[in-house]
Amino acid sequence: MRNTLFCVIASAIPVLTYSPQATAGIIAPGFDVQVYAPVTDPVNLTFDSAGNLFVGRDNVGSGGGNSDDVRIHRVGPGGFPVAEYGDSGIFDPDAVVFDALGTIAGTPGSVLVGGGTGSNSMARITAILPDETTSILFTAPPMFFSDINQMVFDGTGRLLIRDDFNIYAMTGPSLSTRTTLLSFDTVRPTGFAVGENDDIFVGLTDGTIQSYSPDGTLINSSVASGLTRPAPLFANGTLFDDGLYALDNGSFFKVGTSGATEIATGIDPRSFANFGTDGALYISEFSNDHVLRMSPVPEPLSLILIGTGLIILFAHARRHRRLVN
Repeated sequence: MRNTLFCVIASAIPVLTYSPQATAGIIAPGFDVQVYAPVTDPVNLTFDSAGNLFVGRDNVGSGGGNSDDVRIHRVGPGGFPVAEYGDSGIFDPDAVVFDALGTIAGTPGSVLVGGGTGSNSMARITAILPDETTSILFTAPPMFFSDINQMVFDGTGRLLIRDDFNIYAMTGPSLSTRTTLLSFDTVRPTGFAVGENDDIFVGLTDGTIQSYSPDGTLINSSVASGLTRPAPLFANGTLFDDGLYALDNGSFFKVGTSGATEIATGIDPRSFANFGTDGALYISEFSNDHVLRMSPVPEPLSLILIGTGLIILFAHARRHRRLVN
C-alpha cells in the first residue's frame, strides 16, 4: 500500500508544477503556445479527419511574388513529417480547404486550393487529389471572383468562398452552382467563420464583425467593434470555450455579448488560424516560417482536493493493514 501511495503523490507533482511556455514573444496567460512545425511561407490552414494539416503558401515570404506557382505543404499529425504536397506548383495557393466528400473536387479526400491576383486577373481553384495529382477545376474571370482568399464548408456541404468584395456559395464543381450570399463595397470582408446553425460571421475592414443567416440575411451589424481587420473563428467542440473568436492585428480575442476580450498578443499580424481536429488552435506564423499550436493550460489540482485525497488514501491504508493483521 505504501508503494501505491507514493505513486499517487508522485504522479500529482507534474500537475502541480506545470507552467506553460510561450514562444515567439506571444503573451497568452492561461494558454500554452508551442512551435508545432516549421513550414515555409505559411498562410491558410486546413485539416483532414486524420489530423493531417495542409498549409497554403505565399511565395513573397521567400523573395518571390504573391501569385507564384509553388506547392503547398502537408504536416503529419503531431507536427511531423513536413513535406511539399501535390505533384506540381499551384497558382497563388493562398486558400486551402479539405474536401472530405469530394463535393467540389469530385474525389473524396481532396484538398482544394484557391487563389488569384486581384480584380484585373483570373481566379482559380485547383484540386489536389489523394494521390497528389493536381487538377485545375476552373479558372474564372473577374465577373465570377476578384480573387479567392478563403474557403470554408458549412454544415450543409456548401462551399463558402470569400474574395475581395463578396462571399459566395457553391454546391458543386460547376461555376453555374455559384450564388452570391453577401456583397460589400467600400467596407470589405477580412475573414469569415461558420457558426451554429450555419450562421455566418464576417469580419470587415471597418473593424466590426457582423452576423448573417445562411441565406445572407443580416442578423447583427455589430457583434463586435473596435477591431482592425478581424478574422473570425468559431469554436465548437474544441479545447476552447464554445463560441466566437477573432484573430486581429497580432492579437487573439474571445468575442462575447459584451464585446471582444483580448486573450493573446504578440502574434504575427500576417497570421492565419484554424482549429485542429484535436481541438487546439493552430496559427501560421508567416514571418518565422512556423505553425504554432495554442491550447488552454489544464487547471492544476487544488491542494485542498489533493489533501482530501491523501486523507482518504491514508484511511484506506490503515483499514487495509487492520484487515491483513
